[in-house]
Amino acid sequence: MKKKILLGEDDLELVELMKTALEDKGYEVLFATTGADVLRKLKEHKPDLLVLDVLLPQFDGYSIQLELAEDDSFKQLPVIIITSLPSSKKLFTQFLQVKEFFEKPIDMKVFTKRVEEILSS
Repeated sequence: MKKKILLGEDDLELVELMKTALEDKGYEVLFATTGADVLRKLKEHKPDLLVLDVLLPQFDGYSIQLELAEDDSFKQLPVIIITSLPSSKKLFTQFLQVKEFFEKPIDMKVFTKRVEEILSS
């Protein structure tokens, strides 16, 4: 069974790049472009990994991460944070779920390698 990854990102060009790179590695990839959609798809699809942008419409990445940390059904879900705001990294260091932090622009080779490491551990 393919591992499932949810991309929470509103930049559709970046979504397409990540989606293609991850599908080429054999993953099933879903995406959401708003914070509300991320929360809905998390509950609906139960992904193995969440890739979450800090700046999303409706609910930002930090608000989503706070909800995940309080929800027992998602406490074990690994999260990769992506952002164009390097200073936001300090907001996420308190969460054990956050396994990696990538600044935009993202090197897809490094990104996919890290996804593979996280999902194989």
